[in-house]
Amino acid sequence: MQQHANTYESSTHPLHYADNTLAQRGDVVLYLHEEEGRITEAQIMRVWDCIYYQDGLPIGVVLVDAESRRDALPEFETFTVKNHFGEETKYFRGKLTVSQEKIAGHLSPLFRLGRYARLWNPESKLTSMQPLDTTIPYPEPEDLYDEFIQQTVYERAEVGNPYCLFAAGLWKRKAFYPHQALQFFQAAAQQNFAAAWLELGLAYEGSDLLERNPSKAVACFRHAMELGSPLAAYRLARACITGDGIVQSDEAAIACLKTALDGKIMAAALDLGIYLRTGTFNHLRLKNSPYRLIPHILPKHREAAKLFALAAQTPWKNAAVAKFYLAECYRAGDGVKAHAEHALLLYKEAIRTGDIAQEEIQTACYYTGNTARLQAAVENDGNPHAAYLLGKMLWNGERADKDRTAGKRYLKLASESGHECAAAAVELLQQKEDTSWAFSRKK
Repeated sequence: MQQHANTYESSTHPLHYADNTLAQRGDVVLYLHEEEGRITEAQIMRVWDCIYYQDGLPIGVVLVDAESRRDALPEFETFTVKNHFGEETKYFRGKLTVSQEKIAGHLSPLFRLGRYARLWNPESKLTSMQPLDTTIPYPEPEDLYDEFIQQTVYERAEVGNPYCLFAAGLWKRKAFYPHQALQFFQAAAQQNFAAAWLELGLAYEGSDLLERNPSKAVACFRHAMELGSPLAAYRLARACITGDGIVQSDEAAIACLKTALDGKIMAAALDLGIYLRTGTFNHLRLKNSPYRLIPHILPKHREAAKLFALAAQTPWKNAAVAKFYLAECYRAGDGVKAHAEHALLLYKEAIRTGDIAQEEIQTACYYTGNTARLQAAVENDGNPHAAYLLGKMLWNGERADKDRTAGKRYLKLASESGHECAAAAVELLQQKEDTSWAFSRKK
């Protein structure tokens, strides 16, 4: 395999900020950290360098802690790229590398070295020099203490910097000043900052910032989606599914979910996969929703399995649930060739990494005979669905030793709950023991 160092300049595709000034080594920047489509934290970082492929296309801006020494090196990782001829080339990047697609919403320069910044003209593909404000001194690492950073960000917020306005909103919310946080988010939204519109939408869905207003939430999500927020597209899809604040439309929901999926929102992959497997979005609707009567579509099992595989292989909070649904596909042979062993491994992996409070993880316990996890969910949290599954296993001797006394106790707990499983639990309890029944005890 050929090995190449990255080039550090590109005359055709230089890495640049939203204001078209080039990102350069030494820039002290405000970095807005994103998790699954939502910005959750604002940090001060330093640009170690900009790295490119050998053909000049950008890899990204490599960031290091702003308080680290000027000559500090980032933590590197290597990756390979294969060309059309199958030839592989090895490159490197920093552990924290921001691509050009992410720069516009996540990076804003605060302090810059020198007297000039380089300005990129995307139409002429040429760079020019732009004078910097020399009254703003460039800080050394030891000068970047918390009070100085906050003062700098608030000063930039006062003159309308949307990144700093948003960061100030995050800090005020974290410090339990919700009304001040709201003011900063609103000001950032007026600057067409997508993340701010998303936060306002989430606030209108119900929070300590704003009174619940589904119609206003939808309007905010629409603004954020138009400005490029894939998570806003996902939230808008959920509103379309339930008809909350918007005209109900499964077709519009699917379009929004696909937009969210293009932005790598794995929740969209999971929900769209369940829809394609079951033919309905009823898993996202309340029991008494009139939209549960919408006719089901014909399942598309192969497409569903692909979406489950994507969501299962991507690190995110509900990857375990995606593994459960992929296991269901392999167990039933839906969209993939039936493979009991592969299904069992996926169920066990879902149990290992998932939250036992989720019904999918409880069902995985049922299929693998994991009575201990189900019992813990019942005894610790009083979970009715777990009680039903455990009661059913013990009552019938499914994947566990038959114990009608214990089974009856768990089924009674489930039957007295308001959960959908209550009716099935009552039906089991009304059955008389029939010794002619036979059940397999697969392990």
